[in-house]
Amino acid sequence: MGSIRYERLDRTILKGNPKSTASLPSSLTFWWMNDLLKLGSQQPLESTDLYPLLGEDQTKQVTDKLKEEWARSSSDKSSSDKCHGPGGWRLLRALFRLSPWYLYGYIFTTGLVAAICNICQPVFIGLLLSGLMRLPGSHPGMLYVYAAGLCISAFTRVLILHQFMYNAWLMAMRWRAATMGLLFNKILRLSQTTINDVTTGYIVNLISGDVQRFDPVVCQMALFVQGLFEIAAVTGLLVYTVGVQSLAGIAFLVILVFYYCGMGRLCVYLRNRIAKIADERLGLMNAVLAGVRTVKMYAWELPFKDRVSRIRRQETYFYRLKAGVLATFQTFLYTCQSIAVFITLLVLIATGVSLDTFNVFMLLALVNTIRSAVSWNIAEGANYLGDFLSALDRIQNFLEVKELKKKKQTYFLDVANKKSYHVTMKDVTCFWNGEVAPSLSHVTLELRNSDLVLVTGPVGCGKTSLLSAILGELSVRKGDLSVNGRAVYVPQCPWVYSGTVRENVLFGKKYQQWKYQVVVRACDLEKDLNEFPDRDLTTIGEHGVLLSGGQRTRIGLARALYADADIYLLDDPLSSVDAKVGRHIFDECVCGILKDKTRVLVTHQLQYLKGADHVVVMNAGSVAFEGTYEELRAHPYLELNLIAGPYNVSPPVARSVDSRRLSSASSLMEGDSGGLEVAEEDRLTGSVSWGLYWEYLMAGARPVAVVIFLVFFVASQACLVLPDWWLLKVTKLPRHQRNEASNYYTYGILVGAAFLLTVTRTFMFLFITLNSSRNLHNKMAATVLRAPVLFFDTNPTGRILNRFSRDIGVMDDLLPSVSLDAFQLVLYCVGAIILPTVLNPWVTLGAFPMIIIFILISRYYLRTSRELRRLEAINRSPVFSHFSDTLEGLVTVRTHHMQKGFIKAFYKHQDEHSKVWFTLLSALRWLGIRLDLLCVLFTIVVVFAAIAADSSAGATALSLIYALQLAVDTSQYGVRQCSETENYMTSVERVIGYTNILPESGYETGARPPSEWPKKGAVDLVNVSLAYYPGAPEVLKDVTFSINPAERVGIAGRTGAGKSSLVSALFRMPDPEGRILIDGLDISSIDIQSSRRAISVISQDPILFTGSLRLNLDPFDKYADEEIWDALEGASLKRTILQMPGQLMTQLMECGSNLSAGERQLLCLARAMLQRNNIIVLDEATANVDFKTDALIQETIRTKFKGCTVITIAHRLNTIMDYDKILVLERGRVAEYGTPQELMEMPDGVFRHLYESHVHHTT
Repeated sequence: MGSIRYERLDRTILKGNPKSTASLPSSLTFWWMNDLLKLGSQQPLESTDLYPLLGEDQTKQVTDKLKEEWARSSSDKSSSDKCHGPGGWRLLRALFRLSPWYLYGYIFTTGLVAAICNICQPVFIGLLLSGLMRLPGSHPGMLYVYAAGLCISAFTRVLILHQFMYNAWLMAMRWRAATMGLLFNKILRLSQTTINDVTTGYIVNLISGDVQRFDPVVCQMALFVQGLFEIAAVTGLLVYTVGVQSLAGIAFLVILVFYYCGMGRLCVYLRNRIAKIADERLGLMNAVLAGVRTVKMYAWELPFKDRVSRIRRQETYFYRLKAGVLATFQTFLYTCQSIAVFITLLVLIATGVSLDTFNVFMLLALVNTIRSAVSWNIAEGANYLGDFLSALDRIQNFLEVKELKKKKQTYFLDVANKKSYHVTMKDVTCFWNGEVAPSLSHVTLELRNSDLVLVTGPVGCGKTSLLSAILGELSVRKGDLSVNGRAVYVPQCPWVYSGTVRENVLFGKKYQQWKYQVVVRACDLEKDLNEFPDRDLTTIGEHGVLLSGGQRTRIGLARALYADADIYLLDDPLSSVDAKVGRHIFDECVCGILKDKTRVLVTHQLQYLKGADHVVVMNAGSVAFEGTYEELRAHPYLELNLIAGPYNVSPPVARSVDSRRLSSASSLMEGDSGGLEVAEEDRLTGSVSWGLYWEYLMAGARPVAVVIFLVFFVASQACLVLPDWWLLKVTKLPRHQRNEASNYYTYGILVGAAFLLTVTRTFMFLFITLNSSRNLHNKMAATVLRAPVLFFDTNPTGRILNRFSRDIGVMDDLLPSVSLDAFQLVLYCVGAIILPTVLNPWVTLGAFPMIIIFILISRYYLRTSRELRRLEAINRSPVFSHFSDTLEGLVTVRTHHMQKGFIKAFYKHQDEHSKVWFTLLSALRWLGIRLDLLCVLFTIVVVFAAIAADSSAGATALSLIYALQLAVDTSQYGVRQCSETENYMTSVERVIGYTNILPESGYETGARPPSEWPKKGAVDLVNVSLAYYPGAPEVLKDVTFSINPAERVGIAGRTGAGKSSLVSALFRMPDPEGRILIDGLDISSIDIQSSRRAISVISQDPILFTGSLRLNLDPFDKYADEEIWDALEGASLKRTILQMPGQLMTQLMECGSNLSAGERQLLCLARAMLQRNNIIVLDEATANVDFKTDALIQETIRTKFKGCTVITIAHRLNTIMDYDKILVLERGRVAEYGTPQELMEMPDGVFRHLYESHVHHTT
């Protein structure tokens, strides 16, 4: 994810946007874009080269306006009653109010003028026909006037049409930016539980899929109205020139319109189904990426790949149904005019009307005029509008989700008398979303100013719920809660983002050196900063990937201290630091800097209770005890429920790494680099290679199928021209032969052949491209899951998700339709040029120069266009990453009142994307108007060459019909679609790039181990060294030791000693140097999944996935229900699970958020019991649980894993004092190894010093 840097200035080159000062001719021709296109033709463009957005296009301005209109719509009861319903009409009305009505008037007026010019063209063709045929009432001397009128109408239409299209797309861009801003603002007002209910996948799909469907919608709505107008006008002209019989053909077209509308509604249904499935797929991918280390340590890549593939198969099924609808749309687009002409001709013959060149070609000209109106303006309009309304409905439903309510809470944020700061709760009852039992029940508390209140209690008793209620994150159902002052919150797993250490501490606040240094000292960060390569300016990677858990905790705590709030809510921050650091933080921070603040500290470490003013003991959501430490000592509750040993039970030793991050901060502590930087977004330059197209097609079909498809394409295009050529031949027959039915039966056969070949080629193409998309997606999912952990540490989650959301969405939806258009239009243009040149060879003189200029302009444009599209993709990723970042740190953002800062950062990211999009739209119109004007010149050549050569009326009419098709839409739209195809191929490029990621070593190589391996559980490390990435300092150095079968070995050491790095080496994340032998077998010689399956792991942060509880225990479906229940009983969870409505099939929310931290940990313990491995690794597995749960886990390990080799990273040193051996690490080396007694007898021993220090700080 891109870092959120509030202090840095925007380095964009400030220059004016020439659009704002362009003259009328420059505006009409987009001449003001020349300089940028010239620059783009000479070198790859950068964002700084682009023109800044105009004020009316900036995200803040349009979002503020939409927020105002949405609020107005929401508060208007009557309008809500009218507009609320399917399709999101209330949001649509708010969007329409986003801009002044005169802008919509301008768009619809220019569209109407373009339609009138379009209708004038067949009228002038009719006048030319009558003049060439010397019909009664015609004026042959006016032929050049008619020709001039035809050319002027075509020229005017080109100028007006591009203004219409440009402004309509700009309007849609504002709609999209405003809606994105509205969604971002909405997210900041949602509770964390609501977001868990909605799911991250749903939100990702809203911003990556649904909002993107806004782009063509304004244009399509105007074209829809324009199409209806053209149909009505042409119907009148047909009746006037051909007769009422022409209504038969019009009736077919009207029926076709209704068919399109019906198919449009079907598309809405399919889009909704696809969106729901995509939500599920993206939600699963998001969960897998978040817990990728857990997936790898359990060797669960295959079941998750299969699960993603199953969901993808369902999604592809509905895409295929949608492709069937699109195939009929595309087929009728190219054949509907021939079918309508055929029906009309049959009716004319049946009624005895004599056919001649005039009525045949007027019929053909007029029907061709409304071909786009019927098959594009209305058909595609119905399709786009269906998708848009479906997306709008989903967005509106999300915007109507209940927000965080604080109706029972009273907040006083600006109180003159600071001595009054306190928290009061009276009979407060709270529920998390969807829960039957309250999370807090009848809680009454009063937290006075400057009090230190320590909250403790067993797992799942409501400690975090208590803090959430005070924060306002948990709505009060009953009772009264008042918070007098500003509260900040330090969560158990603090959120950090990709930026420097200083940026994470300041969090948008102004840097004050003295204050900053005091905070850093109080949080015991000075030593860490001194060892970082760039001190506090070191980049820490996405989510603080290069920090240990203790370091992330202290940075989160420092952020809270620097915020200088009134009330501090600390959710067990001492659990992830060692005893010495914990005592320092408690003394210097909690009881030092914060001594005059109201402090609520959740902890399981009872040695700190005596320093509290008040102690609160929670149990089952209620306050079981409240009083002083002395009163608690005399209370029986303490002895019975809180402790499993003496008062000096050890606090945790700092872990070297969070289980989801790179182990050991020592990777930052040595060397001269600035830490592991987030990899730059891929940006390939130059044109897309033909090899990429071939690879794309080969992913969906065999070479033979592709060749057959190409043959069908050419054959079907020939059949599309043949019916018109046949009509020309028929009109040249003697009068008495023209009305013979056989002539028109032949015409009908040719039309039928064209229809069948066109529908076949369309189905073939769409199914090949969808197969490509499905196969490449599945290959990418498999490759990403096999990627080394370094890939996930250097690539933001938002970027990876962008491949699975936006890029796959492009390959599923946009690329097939756009590339199909490109193929068909190129062939159509070839036919439209060849036919006039064949009918009048003089046209060749104009055709060849036109083709050369056409190609030169197109190539000149494409050099800029492809770079703009790549810039657009690159600038889109930070928008998604910022959404993802904000979702993860939502509570922190809110408690630090950083909503405005994050909104400002989002507006900046969105403006950068809009700037590129604005340039893309302008470049498209620059190209379109030039190519269309070039085609107008070709029309001039055709018409005047025909008059000069005294060509036949039929040949002239047919030539003009085809030439005008070039000038009207086909040529420039074909080039644009070719350009868009190349642009969208960048998504294929990016996806294929991910399919080529090298897997972890051991996936492609390595033998299978013996079936019963490992049988004993002996572990030997010989000269093992480990570095996390090439060039990084070693975090393990020549580590050598042996563990005998069934031994229990504790791993001890200070922060950064390499404890968790040792676990990483055992799981080959990454492969270490040296040798690791299990039962005498070198694990580097076998496949990586087999080596990982041999070891069970229980980590500090239990990772669970969306899905059933059973799936989280047994994704391979290897075990019977009885075995799973036995494991749950062994983990003391059976009773809890039996009380759940779904029992084993209970659906877990994202990250298992509907279970408590202790229950999640016990579930991971049940996982390990199911695996029945001989080697068990506990990576600080009980650091975040209470003493009772810790004692339960320790007892389970002693009894259920008896006879197993147990390796425990110690966080409470007393828990390993009865182990067989203890390994002490110091700076990545083995410092000591022996029995606890041997190590304690060493006078100057490292372990003895650790233990004595530990005892000193915990008594």
